Amino acid sequence: MTVPAVAILQNQVRLSGRTRVVCEVIQLLNELDIVPDLLTFTPPTVGRHIGRFFGLEYLRFNHIQVAPIPFVRGALWQVLAINWLTRARHGCYDLVFNSNDALQGLNSAANYLHYVYYPLLTGADLARVQEFHLRFFYSKICAWILVHSGEALLNDTVYTISEFSKNALLQTFPGLSGKVSVCYPPSFNGEISCHADRMQRCMSVGSFIPDKNQMDQLAIASQLPEIEFWIVGSVRSQSYFHACKGFIRRTGVRNVYLKTDMPFDELQSALRGSIFFLHTMKDEHFGMSTVEAIAAGCIPIVHDSGGQREVVPFEDLRFNRMEQAVEIFHSLVKMAPGQISEIRQALQQHIQPFSRDAFRGRMRKALQEKLVI
Repeated sequence: MTVPAVAILQNQVRLSGRTRVVCEVIQLLNELDIVPDLLTFTPPTVGRHIGRFFGLEYLRFNHIQVAPIPFVRGALWQVLAINWLTRARHGCYDLVFNSNDALQGLNSAANYLHYVYYPLLTGADLARVQEFHLRFFYSKICAWILVHSGEALLNDTVYTISEFSKNALLQTFPGLSGKVSVCYPPSFNGEISCHADRMQRCMSVGSFIPDKNQMDQLAIASQLPEIEFWIVGSVRSQSYFHACKGFIRRTGVRNVYLKTDMPFDELQSALRGSIFFLHTMKDEHFGMSTVEAIAAGCIPIVHDSGGQREVVPFEDLRFNRMEQAVEIFHSLVKMAPGQISEIRQALQQHIQPFSRDAFRGRMRKALQEKLVI
């Protein structure tokens, strides 16, 4: 029997939830005796070893750098560009797993399995971006690539990471009605930590970029000196990371520690030893790090928007303003240990559909159906 040829489209692979999904898909394909091609802009020196950060050290795949891109910023144009640059070869594969968010710039003759986190900007959205002077030329380039990439492919079944993302996808592409299914990402390995002996510490996990709003976390932490804050993430924006460090220097806040590129095992240990988790991004598409923190036994305090509403079902743990977040912390600190344990257990029961096993079962079936094996 001929082994199917499979490619994975991912503009950049780095320490992120999206890359974790790609690694899980590679492992599923390996279990089917398939060694996929990973088409990316990331250099092999980085991409070949990315699995070790997620505890998946023995992944088998062919790392193919499509073009040397010396920077990781500008995801919008990169997603469009990699589709456009590689689409001629897509038809040579039995299946292309599209991990980018663009349904444009693809090959109508190829077989795709799309896993969409959030729909790529439409032409109308790009026009609005052009109103901001500093991003005018960037949006012009993206709009040009989008126009020349062709129509979006709306014939395939599409998977997305949350109900929030599904609704956004259907608003962008009404023609996908009935073709979009939610497959929650593999956000924890199934293990649950329930022990109550924890430090008065709050964790946050996310790349250092403005969208993740670590500056808000610093402002919240400055009002809660009795709680230690660990802000963990990879540095995707040096200027933003330096702004965060500048805030700490200016205000003299002493209960915050910025930790970059923390190894997976160390992060898990830190989460299991902390009582709180803070996530400040608005309209987060899902929130894998929040699920991971809940599994580790942390009580999450999250922004009341996006996919975080699906992850954290209790309104009392969600906020819209920083002042509300501080009030939630004060309320939780005053709770008896038994009350905290009840909240922890309820949250951990809620996240069972977000486990690694649930994702693997759903995605293995999808891969087998698309490959007809």
